[in-house]
Amino acid sequence: MNELRASDIARALGVALSGPDLVIRGVSSLSIPRAGTLSFRINAWDARHLPRPILVLASATPSGEAEGISVIITPHPRQAYAHIVEQLLAPTVPGIASSALIGNSVTIAPGVSIGEGVIIEDDVQIGENTRIETGALIGRGSRIGARSRIGARTVIGNEGLGSFETADGQLRNVRHLGNVRIGDDVEIGALCAVGRGTIDDTVIGNNTHIGPQVNIGHNSVIGMRCQIAGRSHLSGSVVIEDEAKLWANCTLKDGVRIGAGATVGMGALVNHDVLPGQTVATLPAIRLQKLAQFVHNFKWGR
Repeated sequence: MNELRASDIARALGVALSGPDLVIRGVSSLSIPRAGTLSFRINAWDARHLPRPILVLASATPSGEAEGISVIITPHPRQAYAHIVEQLLAPTVPGIASSALIGNSVTIAPGVSIGEGVIIEDDVQIGENTRIETGALIGRGSRIGARSRIGARTVIGNEGLGSFETADGQLRNVRHLGNVRIGDDVEIGALCAVGRGTIDDTVIGNNTHIGPQVNIGHNSVIGMRCQIAGRSHLSGSVVIEDEAKLWANCTLKDGVRIGAGATVGMGALVNHDVLPGQTVATLPAIRLQKLAQFVHNFKWGR
């Protein structure tokens, strides 16, 4: 991890520094703070329990004694923290790990990093400064844009389920001849699966972020700047329009369309289209006694 001075951080954010010009060598949370680190706080906070020295990015000045603590006041501490962390992190060294397997007719742009155990099948294209992490598999014909990240053990371009029953009662699967197209600045977490299209491509638009253990079915089209949280499941031929948000563990039936800017809540089962800007959600967890009373009242019409 790199070192940064507090004054350089303030200068990069275009705001003033209050307190000593510390040398920052890492990060810590305010619940388990460590000296010489960077942290952030969105709401009100108390400086009395914090170690000296520490630098805090905050939206408000602290209560309590703050002597020896450096503070940068910014309206968006979390975004500021994310920006500075990129500078603290040692840069990823571009290159191809010795255990990676690269197929034929693969195009790898400058600045690409390919981790240990990665498999890149034939005819893949990878844009500049993209990172393919340990153990990922990039299926034949896939296209990945610039500055994107494919998480560890993720599979891009697997075949989905397209089975049908033959006259003699046997199940057959339709071979998938489409590909996967991933845009620029896309983040895909670990242990995801993105199915290739049956005929047309599966598409993920620019600057979309996808959490870990997400399944994206074949022929799906995801727009730009979408957010899809971990363990969500998108069945085949789903359309997610720009800037939609899908929170953890939601499931989308095949063929569903989620409109631009819409939000799907945690754990929701969506079997119909969601209009642009609309929010849909399932019921939160409730006590079993309350659920039994609800069923009783519904049954007897009370």
